[in-house]
Amino acid sequence: MLCIKSLRRFPFPCQILSVTLDEWSNDEIDAMMEVGGNASANSIYEAFIPEGYTKPGPDASHEERAKFIR
Repeated sequence: MLCIKSLRRFPFPCQILSVTLDEWSNDEIDAMMEVGGNASANSIYEAFIPEGYTKPGPDASHEERAKFIR
């Protein structure tokens, strides 16, 4: 949930949905199921993380998450 809060503070358009904070449409649920769920979607997007960068862990601060997103 902390990642969602960090991402929503940035001034660029993005589609971020939380299981606990948002209501999902049937189309959004179908799209998530089509890519194979969150773990599968993460593997697609995280394949493009530049060498030398690491994904912040669950205990990362807001600053660490913001730095990674930028």
